[in-house]
Amino acid sequence: MVTSMQGAEKRSLYLQLLRRVGEAFQQDDLAVDNLLATISPEARSMLLKYGSAELRAALSKRIAALPNAEVRPATTSARIPDGLPQPLLDGLLAFEKRLQARYETLVERGHTRSHKYVAAAMKVPVRLAVFLAGEGIERWDIVRNRDLVAFFQKNPAAPRQPIERFLQSMEDHRPFRERRGRPAGGRKRMRDAKRRPPPQVLRPEILLQFLADVRERYSVHEYLLAWMVCRLGMIARHAYSITLDRIQLNDRGRMVIRPALVWVEVPQRVADQFRKIIEPVDPSSPTVPSTAATGSASRPQAAIPAPTATTCAPTPAAPPARR
Repeated sequence: MVTSMQGAEKRSLYLQLLRRVGEAFQQDDLAVDNLLATISPEARSMLLKYGSAELRAALSKRIAALPNAEVRPATTSARIPDGLPQPLLDGLLAFEKRLQARYETLVERGHTRSHKYVAAAMKVPVRLAVFLAGEGIERWDIVRNRDLVAFFQKNPAAPRQPIERFLQSMEDHRPFRERRGRPAGGRKRMRDAKRRPPPQVLRPEILLQFLADVRERYSVHEYLLAWMVCRLGMIARHAYSITLDRIQLNDRGRMVIRPALVWVEVPQRVADQFRKIIEPVDPSSPTVPSTAATGSASRPQAAIPAPTATTCAPTPAAPPARR
C-alpha cells in the first residue's frame, strides 16, 4: 500500500508510475490492463490525480473496465512540527504507525475510511505534545492528570476522545497510570479463597417439608432450633443461646419472639412447643411474662436447655433471612 508522501518522495514515485505506464502502452492494451490491475489503489489514484487530461481519460476508462479495481487516495500524514523533544516525537510516530496499520486493516476488511483518517486522529495528540513541550515536559511517562486538565483549559474546543485513544495506545507499551493514592500493584483483586459462597435458597414447600421431617424425627428442642433458623432466619448459634427476655406475650396474649430488632408473633402450634420447654425454667406460668411484670431476673435465663447427648442431632442448615 502506498502511504502518505510529500515532496521528492511523491514526485519520484509518480515518475516511476508514469514510466511503467508508458512502457505498457508501447507494448499493447493487455499490458496496460495488467499493469493497472496489479498496482495499488493509491497508485491508481495518483495517476488519475496528477496525470494529464488525455492520460486521465484513457486510464479512467480502462480502470472502470477492470473487475475490483479500486481507486483510493493515499493517506494524508500528520504535520508534526520540528523541535519537539525526542521522547514526545517517538510516541507520536509510534501512534501514527499504529493508526496506519489500523487503517490498512479496516480497508482490507471492507470498511470505508477517509484518506485523512490518520491525520485527523493525530491532530489533537500533536497539539498536546506541543503544549507539553512548552510546559517543559519532555516525556510521556511523566505526564499527570493535572497536565491534561491544563491542556483542556487552554484548548476547550479540543475533543477528549483522540487524547484518550492516544494515551490508551501508550499504555500498551509502558504503564501510564496515575498511581498517586493507590497501592503499588494497582487495583487490588478479590481473592477467590476469601469470597463468601452464595447462600442456599430453598423453596417454601421444601422448607415446610424439611421442618415437618425434623418435628417427626427429632426432639422438641431440636425442632424449635430448626424452626427459629429456618423461619426466622436466625444463625444457629444465636438461636441456641436465645434467652427468656426475648420470648414474651403481647397485648393480645399471643407469644412473640424477638430474633433481632423486631418482635415476631409465633404460630400457636409452635408456641405450644415453646411452652413445653419453658415451663421447667419458669414453672409459675405456662406463658412467659415480661421481666417488668415479674420484677425478677436481672440476669436472663436460657430458654432452651442444651439437648442431651442421646437426643442431639445436627442442626439443620438455614436459608438466609431477608430483613
